Amino acid sequence: MFKYIPFNHSIRVLNVLSSDYYPVILEINLNTSIIKNPEQLSTNWNNFKFALTKKPIPTLDLTSNEKIELAISELNQNFSEAFVEASKPKFKNTPKILSPEIKSKIHQRNRLRKIWQRTRCPSIYSEFRTLSREIAKDIKAHSRTQWEKHTEALSPVDNTLWRKSSLLRKPFYPISPLQGALGSIAVTPIEKVEVIVNPVTSTDFFFAI
Repeated sequence: MFKYIPFNHSIRVLNVLSSDYYPVILEINLNTSIIKNPEQLSTNWNNFKFALTKKPIPTLDLTSNEKIELAISELNQNFSEAFVEASKPKFKNTPKILSPEIKSKIHQRNRLRKIWQRTRCPSIYSEFRTLSREIAKDIKAHSRTQWEKHTEALSPVDNTLWRKSSLLRKPFYPISPLQGALGSIAVTPIEKVEVIVNPVTSTDFFFAI
């Protein structure tokens, strides 16, 4: 469950019931930086150690359970924030997280494609093309909204603003269209990725001029 919570959080059990089941309290701090999926990040542990030394030390006055829990919460927050500061994405383009509405449309489009491949019905193909254009428009609008949220969340405090500005200043080198093993031309970024990552030999694809 913790794997999909992108914020600092803590969990504790209350031993208040005389049974085999205890209430569990999950606290999520929405005021901290979003924590990305560790599987998509590469962490420099020397930078992590340096960032951790700059964090405030939790209170050492551990004279009550409340103060102990507060110190643990502060320590967890320090670890999480230092991890974010010392990490960067493994991939330049992380997988898109689409809304349930778009996923539903994609599922419907794939179903229409299978029906058309089986029946070759013109009306089904027309419906498939219309829905495909609608999905492309929805994904573009969704990506624009996500980008706006991302830029609004950038801050000089956690160095995210500096990292993004440094990344945007780097020169962009476009990849020429690629031809796959079956002769198809890969033009879009996702098509080029599929050609490159597939287990092919060095003669199975080449740059198309």
